[in-house]
Amino acid sequence: MKLLFELINFLLLVGGLVWLYRRYRLGRFLEGYRTRVTAEIQRAQRLEAEAEKLHLQAEEELAGAGARAQEILESARRVGARLLEEQRVAAQAEAERLLAQARQEAGLARAKVYDELQHAAAEELIARAEEFLIEELNEEDHRRLVGAFLAGLNQETFSR
Repeated sequence: MKLLFELINFLLLVGGLVWLYRRYRLGRFLEGYRTRVTAEIQRAQRLEAEAEKLHLQAEEELAGAGARAQEILESARRVGARLLEEQRVAAQAEAERLLAQARQEAGLARAKVYDELQHAAAEELIARAEEFLIEELNEEDHRRLVGAFLAGLNQETFSR
């Protein structure tokens, strides 16, 4: 008996649903709902495909950006090396210029010291020669030298 009651209850439920379906035109409602759901699913699939495409583009751009970053870094390294080499060459040229200037100044200082030494040696020689002459000359030699000097002056004065 229970089984019969459940079967009748089930048939009433199905019959009620069919009646509601026809009475309120649920078919069109469900068809419209199905159409909207299908459209939304298709839209979601399009958006997913577009998102995947954008994702791939972003990955490509990221890979390209990495390559560009490497190129920029390599370029910066090359520029840095070139600038370092230019600075080294400039510093070496400056060092050579300063060395040449120092050698020139040392040569001038050496020549000046040599001239001063020659002058001091000549003065010392003259002083010793004067001392020697004062000690070694007698009165007669002195008069003869003064006379020769005066004669040379006279002759020079009149020859002009």
